[in-house]
Amino acid sequence: MTGVESVRRYNWAVDVEIRGIEWDDWNEDHIAEHGLSRTDVEQVCHGRRWLDATREGRARVVGRTSAGRIIVVILARLDGGRYYCVTAFPATGSTPRDFLDQERRGES
Repeated sequence: MTGVESVRRYNWAVDVEIRGIEWDDWNEDHIAEHGLSRTDVEQVCHGRRWLDATREGRARVVGRTSAGRIIVVILARLDGGRYYCVTAFPATGSTPRDFLDQERRGES
């Protein structure tokens, strides 16, 4: 899914259009500590995904890598549809099940 998506959580909405992700040594090293790569994050952010917003106003993206792993990516909005990858980690708890349920229903 691509384009602008309206995301609703905590009774407010955020428009999310991911045109690109900003990388630096810190965030690449940080996600590597979670066993993930820049490619994993890019695949999820530009593929079929589930979006919502965190309390801090960041975008929370859940999706599947090409290897089939379901991961969570937290993005901070920059400008022009670009985002900074704050962190990314393998999905745990009910998140993978919830994502798969939405994917089966065609909602991701």
